[in-house]
Amino acid sequence: VDNDPIQFNNGYVWYDVLGITPSRERTLDEVRDQVEAKWRDDQISAKLRAKATEIVQKLDSGAKLADEAAAAGVKVETSANFNREASPAGVIAAAFRTAKDGDGQTSTAGGSQWVVFRVTNVTVPPVDFASDAAKQLTEALRRSLSDEQVAQYVSKIESDIGVTVNQAAF
Repeated sequence: VDNDPIQFNNGYVWYDVLGITPSRERTLDEVRDQVEAKWRDDQISAKLRAKATEIVQKLDSGAKLADEAAAAGVKVETSANFNREASPAGVIAAAFRTAKDGDGQTSTAGGSQWVVFRVTNVTVPPVDFASDAAKQLTEALRRSLSDEQVAQYVSKIESDIGVTVNQAAF
């Protein structure tokens, strides 16, 4: 039996199955390097998390971020006026969950890096209803509202009339 072609890189691939290798558990010798690397990464991440938690606790009790960063041997970076769509997304989301003058922490790069931050200012940007983003949001909300109204109407009609589906014919 010919197999259906697969789409790949703007083209198609035709293939033949020449054999099937049954699945099996790999031996420790086959995966030892991967297991050691994963264990090492997990240990590093746990220690970084503990250190970040310790720094946040010190900041919450009145320490200065610059002093704690210097003691840890890391640099302080300042970010200003970013929005929810900025990157790295995990750090931005954590910052938006943190109150003004609050401290927080989050991991980046799969846990191999941790960011400790302080939210020093919160500003509400002015809304420009004439902007393309506002127009797109308005149109999306209108479409969504219209779709919801149609769905409610159809649901009401179906419940009033009584609709059944012939599963055999379907």
